[in-house]
Amino acid sequence: MDKAIKYLLLIYVVLAACTSFLLPPSELMSLDNYIFPLASIAVLYKYRSHKAFWISAVIIGFITFSSLLSNYVNGGITVSELVWSLRYGKLFVLGWSVVSVISESRGSYQTILVFGFLGMVIVNALQLIGINSVIELYATKPETITSMTYNLLDGRLFGTVHNPNNNGLIFALFTVYFLVSKVPWKYVYVVISALMIILTQSRTAFIALVLVAGVIVVLHLWKKSKRQFLLFLGGSCVAILLLFQLKLSNLSSLFNGEAFYSNSLTTRFEMVDNVLKANAERSFLGMGKTNNIPEVIGGSIDNEYIYIYLEYGILGSMAFLVVLALLISISFRNGFSSGNIGLLIIMLICGLTNLSFSNLLIGVPFVLLFIGLIPATAGVTNVTKGQEQNE
Repeated sequence: MDKAIKYLLLIYVVLAACTSFLLPPSELMSLDNYIFPLASIAVLYKYRSHKAFWISAVIIGFITFSSLLSNYVNGGITVSELVWSLRYGKLFVLGWSVVSVISESRGSYQTILVFGFLGMVIVNALQLIGINSVIELYATKPETITSMTYNLLDGRLFGTVHNPNNNGLIFALFTVYFLVSKVPWKYVYVVISALMIILTQSRTAFIALVLVAGVIVVLHLWKKSKRQFLLFLGGSCVAILLLFQLKLSNLSSLFNGEAFYSNSLTTRFEMVDNVLKANAERSFLGMGKTNNIPEVIGGSIDNEYIYIYLEYGILGSMAFLVVLALLISISFRNGFSSGNIGLLIIMLICGLTNLSFSNLLIGVPFVLLFIGLIPATAGVTNVTKGQEQNE
């Protein structure tokens, strides 16, 4: 029985990684969804005696309940709304499945992530050199294809996840993961990740990565070698100067100031104001799952926190904060984990201009990488193994 559960959860994690990193986004291609019910039962059986499992289950139950309550109050719960509200449940099951895989072999799990990363890099490279069949396979909008084929050095790579901002965010998460992990050739992967972020021209992902990775690298090099620190500082200055010389119009707008006066930034502030007005009479529970947000507020929401408030109100926002508190507490369990905190900060910063936690295209990679860096994972799995032996 235990061996069957072990292999089932391994298959679930592998399918989730393949779907997230390699396949074009599609409900029919979400292969892991087909065994999600079995994986849920397996996780419940394996960790039923573990206190941390039930604490996290209650917290995930709270945010799911807040979503369902908001939908119920605003006209009832449809099947699509029910499925959408259960997305945090999927991340919960995936997280504990990763714990199970790591308990058997952390090295094997790192191999899964490396292959997923390299697969993403290959897809992005094929888009970069203009392979139309690959571009059209992963593109969801005609303008995305146009932006890629218009100019080799000024297109925005969107990879396997719909758009360049999602793509840049995932590569930023990978950069932090490789920086603090013990994966062989990790610095090669860090350089490749950073290059991919530049080619996505995702400004928010670039800013988040510079802040988080910069602090991690500086602290590490300062303790290890002042000479290496100065070399890193010099190399960073050279890299920034090179950015000025490349076309990369979207990313370079950060350095010439255009990004801070663009219509994109102004529109985002306007949408925040529109959301506050739309929720004025239902601020506590929000308006529930909204299928056509532009029709309600006059535009799209590119902000994780405003999106949660619009649909699920103050209660949903409180539930989100509780989930965030859980992730922070995990990062400090059995010692401070700079990698986990770094991943969280990147998600929070990118949430200002992009859906992060609420976007499964981002949420699944985040969980795969976040759980993979938890220093307490070994303690969790050792306790579980001891309990299973006693049974």
